Amino acid sequence: MALLTRVLIVAFICMSAACSPIVAPSSVSEPYPPATEPVIGDIQHLPTGTLLSFEQMVAGIRGNRLIYIGETHDNPASHRLQFETIQALHANSKRNLAIGMEMFHPGQQTVLDAWSQGELSEKEFIQQTNWYETWRIDYGYYRELLNLIRDLKLPVVALNISKQDKMAAMSGNTPLPTNIDPYYRETLLAYFEGHSHGSANPDSFIKIQSLWDDTMAQSIVTFLQHPAHLNDQMIVIAGGNHIRHGYGIPRRVFQQLPFGYTLIGNKDLEVDDSKKEKYMDVRLPEVPLPTYHYLVYTRYEAGPE
Repeated sequence: MALLTRVLIVAFICMSAACSPIVAPSSVSEPYPPATEPVIGDIQHLPTGTLLSFEQMVAGIRGNRLIYIGETHDNPASHRLQFETIQALHANSKRNLAIGMEMFHPGQQTVLDAWSQGELSEKEFIQQTNWYETWRIDYGYYRELLNLIRDLKLPVVALNISKQDKMAAMSGNTPLPTNIDPYYRETLLAYFEGHSHGSANPDSFIKIQSLWDDTMAQSIVTFLQHPAHLNDQMIVIAGGNHIRHGYGIPRRVFQQLPFGYTLIGNKDLEVDDSKKEKYMDVRLPEVPLPTYHYLVYTRYEAGPE
């Protein structure tokens, strides 16, 4: 049975790098509701319904080599969660920590390396990554996160497909993969059908989204399989739709690297007036998988000033 759900538009039906709506988890995804009504700041372990402190969450995830944090790109609360998680894991882990980011493609890797070594100013970094051409979201949302990464000298791994390769895939005649996860496909179809898309082809939309997730998963696998990184821990930062339920990036990675991972995301209990117009109704399929392992309750906040 499909569930009518409010989602953020965030122009997801476009094929730009910054497309990723957030979806309110369904009851199927949350079999154990918390005993008390959650409030902003609460953290819930969805497989058990248990409310935890941030410190308890960190203790529960630090043993895994892969931690995925799904974000709403333009919500400062998402980026604070990433900031605090990176800071805590760096302080408590004996492993080298790397950060995989959807926001960048391999053509920008040398710039990312220079940033991590403190060799670039913010202005130089924005210019050399062509930030506003390739990502198109206010840099202010990511400033504190990227400054932390630079200050801790953490390597950043570019995960995404380049704009040129993405456009080539969109214009080509490559058929849809035959092994697409059925829940993944049905969810993407729901997004597509819930949006005014004119004469666009749903197969093209699903194909590019699948290519996008395939590419990011392979980037993670390539890094973690490198002899220099066999014991490294990675935090993956990407839009919630690439991580939620695990059928985007995580499932693809696990099929090649079957070791423990954690999914973390946020759910907004309040929405700032400036963001309310971004919602639309989408009839989502029921998915018999938790949205995340750990869900942080947040407010969808106004952007940077």
